[in-house]
Amino acid sequence: DQVERAEVLEQLVEIEDVSAAAERALALAELRLRLEDGAGALTALVKGYGRKPDHPVLRERLERAYAEQGDFAGLVQMLSSAAASEGDAAIKLSLMRQVAVLQRERLADNAASIRTLEAARALAPADAELAADHHALDRLARLVGVLGDDHTTLQDDGQAPGESGLHHRLWIEMRHVLEIAKQDVVKRHRIQCRGHEFAVDELQRSGVADRQVRDDA
Repeated sequence: DQVERAEVLEQLVEIEDVSAAAERALALAELRLRLEDGAGALTALVKGYGRKPDHPVLRERLERAYAEQGDFAGLVQMLSSAAASEGDAAIKLSLMRQVAVLQRERLADNAASIRTLEAARALAPADAELAADHHALDRLARLVGVLGDDHTTLQDDGQAPGESGLHHRLWIEMRHVLEIAKQDVVKRHRIQCRGHEFAVDELQRSGVADRQVRDDA
C-alpha cells in the first residue's frame, strides 16, 4: 500500500546515488502529501536536498514547502546553505538577496539582514541595488535605535515581501516610523537631539517624504 511504498522510498533516498535520491525524494514528498502528511513531505524534501543541493526542482519545491508552512527560519537556513555552496556568482547574489529580505521582513532581524547585505556587497561592490538596500536598512536600524522602539517591520500594507524594491519599502517604513514618532513628545525630542536630519534628508532624496515630514520632524 501507499504507507509501505513511502517507507521504501525513504530507504532509497538514503542509499541511492545523489541524482536518483533527489528524484526519490520528490516522489516521496508527493506521496506524503497525498497521505495528508505535510511534515513528512517537508522531511522528504529536506533529506533529498541534503543529498543533492544543486537539484533545481528540489530546491524550488523545498522553498515552497517552507513558505507554505510559515517556517521562514528553515527557509533562510536552506537558502543560506544554497548560497554558500553556489559557484555561479549571479545565482549566489540572488540567493543572498532572498535571505536578506526574509531575515528583514519575515524574521524581523535587521542585524542579520544587514550582515547578509554586507557579505553580498563584498562579492559585488559595484552593485547599485545592493548598495541602496544596505544603505536604507542601515538608516532605518539607526532611526529605530534612536527611538528605542521595538518596532521592526511595517504593518501589512497588502504588498508581499519582494513585490517592490527592498530599499523602497524601507524608505516608506522610515516615513511611517517618523510619522508615529511625531505624535510622541519624548520620541520627537530624541530625533531632534540625536540627528534626525539623516532620516529626513534620506526620505526627501528617496522621493517618499513630503514637505510635511520635514516641517513636523
